[in-house]
Amino acid sequence: MKEKTIKKNEKNQIKGKNEPWWRWAITIISIGFFIYIVYKYKDDFLHTMQTANPGYALAGLVLLFISRQAVAARWYALLKTSEKPVKYLETLKLTYAGLFASNFLPTSIGGDLVRFIGMVQAGVDSALVLASLIMDRIVGLAGMSLMVPSGVFLLSHPIPSIAITMASTSVFSVSGFMPCLKKLWQKLLDFISKLIQDLLFWLKRPKNLLLSLFFTLIHEALLFGMLWFFLRSVGEDVPLWVIASIYSLSYLWTLIPLSIGGLGWQEMSITTLYSHFGGVSVQAALALAVLIRIAFVINSLPGAFFLPSILRKQNEEKKSANL
Repeated sequence: MKEKTIKKNEKNQIKGKNEPWWRWAITIISIGFFIYIVYKYKDDFLHTMQTANPGYALAGLVLLFISRQAVAARWYALLKTSEKPVKYLETLKLTYAGLFASNFLPTSIGGDLVRFIGMVQAGVDSALVLASLIMDRIVGLAGMSLMVPSGVFLLSHPIPSIAITMASTSVFSVSGFMPCLKKLWQKLLDFISKLIQDLLFWLKRPKNLLLSLFFTLIHEALLFGMLWFFLRSVGEDVPLWVIASIYSLSYLWTLIPLSIGGLGWQEMSITTLYSHFGGVSVQAALALAVLIRIAFVINSLPGAFFLPSILRKQNEEKKSANL
């Protein structure tokens, strides 16, 4: 009975419940803002998409696919501390299942919860799985944060763009965020407390931690390469360091858990940051945001083959527990 309670508490630390109304509201508003901007520049945007180079776009998609292998390897490096042997292929399957869940089942079950359930089903200690998932996120954030200083530099020294700036869209209303400030603050305190515990655990395993960081750097190099190819496909030649710097800021922006799956929120941040500070035309920035979303969705589709078996086994376990 005690073991079941512990597992239940661990699962509760990974989001797997219906989204509150205010997240739905902010998601709809974010998507609405993005659609408005697309409509405002619809002629240039449609021309940009129609004349995009498919070869460059496909090359970017391939790099994203390879980067997902590095993401799985990053988590695998952390899970190698388990007494129960973990196979990389199993980690890769669960990574894709989690990506698919995040993209297609945002209100019923989250990607981290899918990975947690799947790895526990494989026989790995639930406490270790939870710790590895949290550290996996932290390592990813640490890797991306390496480009934040140059991103901040670009905010104060923006690269001029030939296109009309999008000043009217730079102010984004977050009024829906205010009612949940208290809850978010409490979640932040809980997260910091858990973070300290996890850091102490992983600092005793520096080899696994460094290996995980190595794979996240590979993932980011491939991700930035994807963005470079996407921008080239729409006729923009932007230095890789500029692409990486601005995307790091967009990544931090989308970590604020306001919209569901970052819908609209991510697109607005990418469009605004690249058009204002990266020297990219508004229509190209809009095209980039759309291409990124499409690429992420396409890349998560292999998870559709792995997710049903995880959920089916979970339902069977629930039925057995209720008997």
